Amino acid sequence: MTAVVRVRPIDGAATVAFGYDAAEAALGALAAAVAATCDHGGAWRRAAGDAVIGWQGAHRDEFDRACGVLDGCTQAALDALAAARRAVLGAVDEANAQQVAYNVARQRAVVDAARLAGL
Repeated sequence: MTAVVRVRPIDGAATVAFGYDAAEAALGALAAAVAATCDHGGAWRRAAGDAVIGWQGAHRDEFDRACGVLDGCTQAALDALAAARRAVLGAVDEANAQQVAYNVARQRAVVDAARLAGL
């Protein structure tokens, strides 16, 4: 599982409602998907490269075109996985920023209460 940094609430502060565990699980799944996509892509490229040595003609041209399409699809999948990772990390950052705001608000309330009490 991929660990994310969590800003913890201070005593008495509101707690942000965010699924940190789900975010960690999603990041782990995305990392596994990237690894599998890269492993699979590398394996078929090696096999394809070995298969076409000395092969020429119309069928080879079609094979090369199909490999290009497959390469494009693989890259599109990797791009989508990267975008999903950025979205999860962005959500974690937003949740942490909100928790910081809650913590600051609580600290200000404590300071204000102490001032009113003459401390």
